[in-house]
Amino acid sequence: MKKAFVSRKLIFSAFFAAIAGLFGLSSVYSQTPSQKKSLRIQIWSELDEIPGVFSEDDASDEEEAATPAVSANPAVESTSKTAQVTAAQTAAKELSGKKDAFVSSAEADKRMVELFRYSISRARQITPFLMQGMLEGWTFDYVPYDKTRQVKEIFEMGQVKPYDKLLNPITYRDPIPLEQEGKLLCWATCDRTPMQQLAYERWASIVHPKIQGRGRGRVEDGFEGIQNAVEEAVKEAVREYWRGQTKNKPKEIMGTVLLIQDPRIYISEGQYVVDLDFFLQTDRIILYSNY
Repeated sequence: MKKAFVSRKLIFSAFFAAIAGLFGLSSVYSQTPSQKKSLRIQIWSELDEIPGVFSEDDASDEEEAATPAVSANPAVESTSKTAQVTAAQTAAKELSGKKDAFVSSAEADKRMVELFRYSISRARQITPFLMQGMLEGWTFDYVPYDKTRQVKEIFEMGQVKPYDKLLNPITYRDPIPLEQEGKLLCWATCDRTPMQQLAYERWASIVHPKIQGRGRGRVEDGFEGIQNAVEEAVKEAVREYWRGQTKNKPKEIMGTVLLIQDPRIYISEGQYVVDLDFFLQTDRIILYSNY
C-alpha cells in the first residue's frame, strides 16, 4: 500500500515551525538570479544516512553525526522511512486543529526536528562545498595515464581558498519533503561580492572554454562520496577537453576550474552521480621531451 506524506502545505507548516532556527530557513521565494551577482542552486539531502540501501521495512539511524546501527533481527529495527512518514503525519495532525498552522506544539516541534535533523546536517555540508566551486573554483594537478611510459594516472584537486560563510552567507529557502524518494529538497542562495562579480566576468570571457564531466562516488561514503564524485567529474572534463586539443599526451596539466550552472546530483545503483559544467583555466602544461 502506498505510503505518502500529508499535504505539502501542512508539512511546510510543521517544518518551518520546528526547524527554522536549526536550519536558518526563509519562506520567501525569489526568482532565479543572474550568476554574476547571486547564486541559487537546488540542493537535496536524504532522510537516510545511507539512502537506497535499506528497504522500506529496514532501519537506519537518523541521529546527527552517528553511525547507523542495524539490528540483526528485522522485527526489532526501529527507525525506517515508514516510521519517519508516520512521525511527520502525527506532527502535522497535531497542528491541523490550530488556526495558525505556523504555531506548533513542543512535542510536534521535537518530532519534526528529529525527522529532518540528518537531512539538514547533510545539506549544510554539501552547499558550501558546491558554492565554493562556483565562487572561487577548484585547482587541479593532473598526470595522465601513459601505458608506454609506465606512468600511472594521478589527479589531485584542491580549494582555491576555504569557504568564508561571513563573506558569503548562505540562505536556505522553500524546503520540500519528497515522499517517494525519501529526500528533503530546498533552494540555497548566496551573493557574490563586488570583487567576485568582477572575477566571474573574467571567467566568462571567451578565453576560458566550457567543459563538462561526470563522476561517481559511493553512497556509503556519505559527503566524502559526493566530493569524490565531483573530483572525478573535474578529471573527466579536463581529460576529455585536452584529448581534443593535442595529439601528443602531455606529461602534466595544472589549472583551475570554476563550477557553473546548476550542479546535477542523483543516485544510481548505489552511487552518487554528478553531472557538472565548468569554465577551464589551464595554468601550465608540461610535455614529454623527445630525444
